[in-house]
Amino acid sequence: MKIALVSNDFNFRLKDGISRYSYELYKYLSRKHEVFLYTFEEAGSFWENVSRGLKRLVGIRIREDVDLVHLFYPNAVFPITKKPVIVTWHDTDLFTRYRSHPFSPEFYHWLGVVWPAIRNTKRADGLIYVSDETKRALAKYMNSGLSGKQHKVIPNGIDQEFVEARILKGVDRKDFVFVGSVHFAHKNVAFLIKSFVEASPKGHDLYIFTPTDRERIPEAFFKYKNVHIIIKAPTSTIIKKLSRSVALLHFSKLEGFGFPILEAMAVGTPAVVLKDANIPKVTTKYAIKVSESGAAEMIRKLAKEKPELSDEAIAYAKSFSWERSARETETFYNKVMSSYTRS
Repeated sequence: MKIALVSNDFNFRLKDGISRYSYELYKYLSRKHEVFLYTFEEAGSFWENVSRGLKRLVGIRIREDVDLVHLFYPNAVFPITKKPVIVTWHDTDLFTRYRSHPFSPEFYHWLGVVWPAIRNTKRADGLIYVSDETKRALAKYMNSGLSGKQHKVIPNGIDQEFVEARILKGVDRKDFVFVGSVHFAHKNVAFLIKSFVEASPKGHDLYIFTPTDRERIPEAFFKYKNVHIIIKAPTSTIIKKLSRSVALLHFSKLEGFGFPILEAMAVGTPAVVLKDANIPKVTTKYAIKVSESGAAEMIRKLAKEKPELSDEAIAYAKSFSWERSARETETFYNKVMSSYTRS
């Protein structure tokens, strides 16, 4: 099969959920199929950004001999092609983040982010969702624009290093961990730090592992002696610390999937999430749920009790492999191509 993959990041530098999705599926598909990559790079100057924006709006021509085109993110470059198109939706945050009136600077984010996503989705023959929640949310925003298409929910996997990690039983657990970007407001990191400082669990520190560049991290995050921010640490370092920690604290208000939650449980560490957070239930099935008002008290309680995660929860988390996700994606490709009728 000849497959054209379209993404905003094929250098895999961003290290966010979408970049990981792109990397893992590309790695699997390129072992079995002929894969062609289409993307546009991060731009710097004004004119480079203008050129980049025009490419996203106008589109990019896909070679004629491919069998299928897969957009790894809905607002990626518009594919000019007569071949079947599949689009993956990770979350619908872009609908609420960028909506604004035409005289606001945010309107141009709407024009360059949301409108291409809507257009690409309407053009698509098949839609992949990383969770049932994302599927329902997109139906709410686009309604009739989704009719006449093939649909499939395919959960993401977690990094293989977490799947293969050894579970440490009876270890003297110490400290708390957060893993993820810190510059997005919905990640709720300011609240996380505030809650931890308020809890002040004796003998425990908070370790924040993040791919976010130093200049994008609020300076206030660095002022606490018991909060340590580690930028771009290797996965092995994260696993070593996480597997010996009391818990992962993931107080994000929104996740398309929520990799760190399952990855923490895969190494035997409990994960704590907010009750009202918009995170897929498939991810938070075995997580500890707490209200914002009870977050500090929960941290104190966990520091004292240091609960062990059940074998059932660990096995569940380890079952989310990228191999499974890629196989289901490949099966969906064949289904979409078999029913393709566009002239």
